Amino acid sequence: MLKINFTKRKKQRNEEQFASEVVEILEEKLDEMNFKLPKKVLDRKDGQIKFCKDLREELVYEISDFISCNKKS
Repeated sequence: MLKINFTKRKKQRNEEQFASEVVEILEEKLDEMNFKLPKKVLDRKDGQIKFCKDLREELVYEISDFISCNKKS
């Protein structure tokens, strides 16, 4: 009988959601502080600062990887 373990995938998804929230908080703080970043790393939508898609995905990946590596077993 084949058994599939979905818990690891669910844990990774939770870490990615948490990392995405961290990136969003960072974007909000940069916007509040009127921090100037190069235009190539930013994407302005609805008057809010957002990191460009590639940078955002890279940040989420690296933060979720950091969370995963530093979790208590």
